[in-house]
Amino acid sequence: MSDETGLAEGLVAARPASGGRGRSGHAGSGGLMARFDPGWLFLFAGLAVLASVMLIPAGDDLESARWQRDRALAIERHRLERLERYATYLDAVERGDEAVIRSLAAMQLNKAPAGWIPVAMDDSARGAVGLGGVIATDPARATASVFPALEPEPLKIEERVKVRTTLSDLVTGEESRWLMLIGGAVCVLVGVLPTARR
Repeated sequence: MSDETGLAEGLVAARPASGGRGRSGHAGSGGLMARFDPGWLFLFAGLAVLASVMLIPAGDDLESARWQRDRALAIERHRLERLERYATYLDAVERGDEAVIRSLAAMQLNKAPAGWIPVAMDDSARGAVGLGGVIATDPARATASVFPALEPEPLKIEERVKVRTTLSDLVTGEESRWLMLIGGAVCVLVGVLPTARR
C-alpha cells in the first residue's frame, strides 16, 4: 500500500515538471525571435550599397574598355584590308597584268586599245565588255586616279550604348556617389554596433 501511494505521489510530482518543460520550450522559441538583432538588416543593406558603389562604376569602365578594344580591332582590320588591296594592285602592276596595264594606259595616258568602244559614244554599245573582260568606258570621263577603286568600303563603327538606371546614376554621379558611400558606411556601422542590454 505504501508502495502504491509513493508511486502516485511520484506521478503527480512529475506532471508539473513535464508541463514546465513544455512552457520553457515554447518560451525558448519565442526567445529566439526576441534575440533577433535588427542590426543585421542595416549591415546587409550597407554592404549592398557599398558593393554597388564599387562594382557598378568598375563594370561600366570594363564595358567602355571592351568597346574601345573592339573599335581598335575594327580599325585595324580595315587598314589591313586596305593594305592588302594596294599590295594586290602593286603585285599586278609588277607582274605586268594585261588588264591592269590596259586600264592604266586608258586612264593615265588616255589611250584605248583598238576595238574598245566608249560607252558615251554609242548607246547601242552600253554594257559591252571590252578586251580583258573590262566594261568599256569613256577614258575621258573616267578619273585618272586608281586609288578610289582600291579603297575598301568606309568603316562604320557603332556608338557605344550605355544602359542607364537610377542606381547607376546614383553610384556614378560626382556628389551622389559620395552620399551613397557615406550612407552605406553608416548602415554598416549601425549594423555592427552591439545590441542594448536590458
